[in-house]
Amino acid sequence: MPSQSNTPAAPNAAAQAVRDLTARLNAARSYGEASQLLDQVLEPAEGLPHGLEDFFETAAKTAKASEHQDGFDLYNDLQTDALTLRRRGEDLHVAVERMQALAAPQRRSWQEAVAD
Repeated sequence: MPSQSNTPAAPNAAAQAVRDLTARLNAARSYGEASQLLDQVLEPAEGLPHGLEDFFETAAKTAKASEHQDGFDLYNDLQTDALTLRRRGEDLHVAVERMQALAAPQRRSWQEAVAD
């Protein structure tokens, strides 16, 4: 059984952190600001998908250590989930650049458009 920490965890601290980031994203006033928040969440080495992948891999190892059949089954399920998170993180790595690209280009006057 995993060791117990003496430090009580804040209830739903991880979920609250995600809700806070979501609120900041909802309040973003530009695509640049939104892309900065996406970058914090999706950063390949330190972002949320990578952290969740590590979390599920650790949970899988913990389940396997029980040496119960259900522990082995749970290990396989959690390893599959970790792989899914890794793949989604790889798919989402371009989201920051795509969000930045949504920023509207400077509008030219009709005179400038005609001159070109």
